[in-house]
Amino acid sequence: MEYRIIDAKGKQKFVLEMGTGTFEGKQLQFLEGFIMDITERKQADEKILRNQDHLEELVKERTKDIEAKNKELERFNKLFVGREFRIKELRDQVKELEKRLLNK
Repeated sequence: MEYRIIDAKGKQKFVLEMGTGTFEGKQLQFLEGFIMDITERKQADEKILRNQDHLEELVKERTKDIEAKNKELERFNKLFVGREFRIKELRDQVKELEKRLLNK
């Protein structure tokens, strides 16, 4: 079992308690086990979670930026392709007009 305690100096610590009872029949004779200070591990775990949350926020921000840039690129691409088609149409019209002028 893991739990939080306050030590004699008033400092918060986390401990891991592991133990088992020794029985004679159904009668508990004594408990065997240990309690280990796991404060550093718990603090490291909490730091990892905070960092993970921070990284997830950064990924979300970057994803939004990339999506916005993608939309902008798609818009420019549509404009560019549309412009290219219009230029081709105008070239075809110029060629047609040149043919008409030369035939007259």
